[in-house]
This record gives sequence, structure tokens and C-alpha cells, in this order.
Amino acid sequence: MITMKQALDFIINRTAVFLSEEADIQIEQKDYQLLDQQHFYLKQLTALMSLSGDISLNVAFSFEDKLIAQILNIYAQELDYADDEYEAYLEETAADVINIIIGNATTDFEQEGTSVHISVPLVMREAKSIGRKKNVTYYSTTLFTRYGQMRITMIPAVTPVKKKRVKAKVTHDPMERAQLGEPGSLLREGLNVLMARKVSQLIYDRDKNVPEWAWIDAHKARFLGVCERLNLVMTENGHKIIVANKQ
Repeated sequence: MITMKQALDFIINRTAVFLSEEADIQIEQKDYQLLDQQHFYLKQLTALMSLSGDISLNVAFSFEDKLIAQILNIYAQELDYADDEYEAYLEETAADVINIIIGNATTDFEQEGTSVHISVPLVMREAKSIGRKKNVTYYSTTLFTRYGQMRITMIPAVTPVKKKRVKAKVTHDPMERAQLGEPGSLLREGLNVLMARKVSQLIYDRDKNVPEWAWIDAHKARFLGVCERLNLVMTENGHKIIVANKQ
């Protein structure tokens, strides 16, 4: 079974590949830290995922605004969205970034004999700190790029994420922001299963999977954008919508 430091190294390597290949952003410097202070504070936008199984921990990706904005600029080149949707798309981008990188890193974990399950992303906008549990050390790395910094932190799962008493916004998985609510969560769970290659494709039937089919039909352009960023392909066949990994 891998250690927390090894898990962090795998995630950093996958992050470097993702930033380079998907956003043409190079990591110029890495600053490793062992965090033992009582609290440490996050950057402007943070995405969090939980890992369970052979290892149990939370992983936080904390972005400076100008870095996540640059990633969105690359992602959204062919997307149309209103100005008032900008913040929502920033958060959706942060969720997609951590979801893709952690999903890819689990392949490295499994090659080292460590089986894990991952949660859907949780996105936090400012006004957040993480409190350290007594006698627990966090592994953290700050990555420096020409567009700003991001910090990756490994947090033992027993450690709570504490909310400061200031105005804050907590956004769950971006698909849950859809007007239909629950179908967005169901769709994200399905995409996670598909990306982990536990199934070969997802089929949403108009008559059998009514909420999910209706959500996709009502938000088709947005769902197509999500699929594209996750390297998935969506096709329609009569009353069925089929999502699969790109060959």
C-alpha cells in the first residue's frame, strides 16, 4: 500500500501532465511542505475530494483566481455562457480539474497495489480554513506557474473542514446546480463510474431514465462541454442518449 507522500507525488505528476497537455501551462517551481500549524488557509477557490479504501484521506486543490481563470479560458474556447454564469463555470472547471487528475492518479495507485474509491468533488469559494487534528501532519505542495499558484494538500480523512464565520458560498458538484437538482448528482455519479472504466457505456432511455434524460435534453450544450472535458463522447440514438469513453 502506498504512503501519503507517494500518493501526493502521483497526484503532482498527473497535475503536471494535465496542465501541460490540456491548458498549455507549465509548472515552474514546486514547494513541498509538512504542515503542522493549527490552521492553514486556502486560496481563493478550492476543490476537495475524498479517497477511501486502502487509504483514507481528503485531497484539496486550492487555486489562485488568475490560474483557474486561465484554465477556464482554455476550456471555454468553444462554449457560450452569460457573464452571470462566469463564477459557476470557474467552480465547474475546478471540479473537473480535480476529478480528472484524481481519477487518473487512481490508476497509479492501483499499479502499486492500492485500491481506492473517490467521491464527487466539493467546491469551496473563499472564507475556508482547514484545522489540523492533534499529532497529525499534512503533506502539501505549492505549484508555481506563470498564471499563478495552486496548492495540493493531503488531509487525513478524520480531520474536519472548518467553516469560518464569514459570508461564504459552498457549491457541491456543478451538475447539482441544474434546475432539476437531483438528476445532476445522478449523472455525475454515472460519469465517475464510466471514467473508472467499471462500465463500457452509460445509456439514458427517455422512458426508463426520465430525470437524467430530461436534464441532458434541457442542458445539452453544457453536458456536451462536460463530456468533452472529461474525454467522453455523447451520442443520440432515437429515444436513447449514450455516453462512452473516447476510443
